Amino acid sequence: VGTSIGAATVSASAGNLSATAVVTVEPHPVLSTSLDSVPFNTIANAPVPATQIVVLTNGGGGTLAPTIDSVSYGPGASSWLVAALSGPASDTLALHVLTTALAVGSYKATLFLSSSGASNNPKTLPITLAVSLGPPDTVVADSGNGQAATVNTAVAVVPVARVLDQYNNPLPGVGVTFAVTAGGGVVKIEGGGEAFVQRTGKRPKPLDL
Repeated sequence: VGTSIGAATVSASAGNLSATAVVTVEPHPVLSTSLDSVPFNTIANAPVPATQIVVLTNGGGGTLAPTIDSVSYGPGASSWLVAALSGPASDTLALHVLTTALAVGSYKATLFLSSSGASNNPKTLPITLAVSLGPPDTVVADSGNGQAATVNTAVAVVPVARVLDQYNNPLPGVGVTFAVTAGGGVVKIEGGGEAFVQRTGKRPKPLDL
């Protein structure tokens, strides 16, 4: 009994006596998830993204009793994810990102789920976290402010502008226009053309008075 799924009739006899029983043979439980993978997207140092919910269902027979075995992380960062099961049958999986204080880049994690007797133990769920920069929000004077110099000479400390997004992340590669808006002086662009912010989010420019 049990070599194939469905109803099986079992007969027993002893002398002139006999009896039969019907046994239902069910398939093993199969862990199924409402999402095949879970992507998170955020800006560095921003509030954490919204919790994502994954529903667990039984794609086979029997009874499903899901548990979280472990979480493994790819290179770059770890411990940025927390997972929790809830619901009467532990069939609701909540995924939370713990921090966005990470370097710009893509981070990967794999969640391992299991259930007693399931044919696909462990069930894996890939999770990604993409951390990016926001659009330009502010330009601030980083250094070189409030200097004095002799006429027709450059200031001692090159003025530096810093371009930030709304979460104060420095933004490289942003075009910056320097101009004298009061008093006298000339901004000289090194090599001519437009000034671009360096990887640090800062852009220095010589200033002659």
